[in-house]
Amino acid sequence: MTVWTPLADLPFKDGLAGPYVGVSGGMLIVAGGANFPLKPGDDLWHAKKVWHANAYVLRLADGPSAAWKTGFSLKRPGGYGAVVTTKSGIVCLGGNDATTTFADCFLLSWDSAESRLAQISLPVLPRPLANGAAALIGDTVYLVGGQTGEGLETATNTLYALDLSKMKAGGADFSWQELPPMPGLGRAFNLTLAQHNGFEDCLYVMSGRRQLPNGQSEALQDVWEYSPSKKAWRERHPSPLALMAGTGAPFGPSHLLILSGADAANMNKVDELKDAHPGFPHQAWAYDTITNNWAPAGKIPANQVSTTAVTHEGSIYIASGEIRPRVRTDKVWQIKPVQATKQP
Repeated sequence: MTVWTPLADLPFKDGLAGPYVGVSGGMLIVAGGANFPLKPGDDLWHAKKVWHANAYVLRLADGPSAAWKTGFSLKRPGGYGAVVTTKSGIVCLGGNDATTTFADCFLLSWDSAESRLAQISLPVLPRPLANGAAALIGDTVYLVGGQTGEGLETATNTLYALDLSKMKAGGADFSWQELPPMPGLGRAFNLTLAQHNGFEDCLYVMSGRRQLPNGQSEALQDVWEYSPSKKAWRERHPSPLALMAGTGAPFGPSHLLILSGADAANMNKVDELKDAHPGFPHQAWAYDTITNNWAPAGKIPANQVSTTAVTHEGSIYIASGEIRPRVRTDKVWQIKPVQATKQP
């Protein structure tokens, strides 16, 4: 079960999908992303998608009374990259804008002394990637999947790793390494999370979607575990439903909590349903990495996809995201897990 507490709304009422979200220096940072801003008389279904560079900062220690700090910006508009919070700051990997898929990576960090957001470059990816997902094990960032171009037909099953412990030394050793690809289908909009499996911390890649030869999208429910010590993959129990573009976080010694995700029910009916689209299921899920079982983890007040959940001092934070196709939200939540749900 989880307890959801609303924090101050993002000071951008249109909301954002695909922002870079993480925590640095006790500050929740939401940067970049895209939406469909409307002018009076505009039709949402013909509006142009716009990418943003603005960044927003919230002091988490202030809880629900916290107010967002504004006036910060990325070096360029962008979003839909993979994001991982580390002790050095927020690692932002790839992404895209209206015309380009990025290979660029950068580190965002909060400079409390000067009350500013710092951005420094990291080694570029071996190839451009957007809509993939990443997780941290020890000092190493692992990035799985994503698409190399604008279309879903470019989705991949690649696994890349960057050892942040080599950052200070720099040089050729501080670069991305290609590891054995995931045996499953190439995909984008997957979840990639880290948790202990009783033997070691492993990667878990869940769901996502790919493009079929007929041009329609296929929702995926398969789950794959990667062992860093063995450099090997194994397939695990599939998720109860598709969890595309979802959010999740580790909880306890062996659970992963999935707190949002798009199911497959209306995936290929978006143009038909338009404003009648019901949104995504308000149901959390728990996966036990040791027993390899899934179980419901309670109803949730919101399902915000295309954003990143981040854990800080025992709480999970979800900021903005998409609540149905083309519709973003400015809602921000603090989520406290109260127990891991076990399979009945």
